Amino acid sequence: LYLDEQLCDEWTCWSHELPGGHVASVVRGPVGAAQDEEGAFRATFGHPALPADELAARLAARPPPFVAVTVRDLVPEHRRADYDASAAPEGAPWTPPPPAAQRGEPEPLPAWVNPANRGSGAEVDELCTVS
Repeated sequence: LYLDEQLCDEWTCWSHELPGGHVASVVRGPVGAAQDEEGAFRATFGHPALPADELAARLAARPPPFVAVTVRDLVPEHRRADYDASAAPEGAPWTPPPPAAQRGEPEPLPAWVNPANRGSGAEVDELCTVS
């Protein structure tokens, strides 16, 4: 990962193309660098610090597959009828979007994606440029 034109070896960035020309990026780095003024987020860490060799191994490993979910997927099953009623236009039943395979080929990455970060397939190259 490059930050202000400097290579940051302790960070990696993976980007995944989503339908509609959207991109989701997952950045991994040292847990000690997490910004958390109140400490509530850091309190959830299972490992608040990693040894340098373990951090390097985790950064070198490919991330798990990216799975896009809808807001509806996050609603507990017993409350989905309520969600569906509130999310659909008045009087219209809610219908889920078609599965990814039925939506056709993925759209090309947006023009604003740095060409140096373009990769093959749905993932952008593992080096992301941030400014």
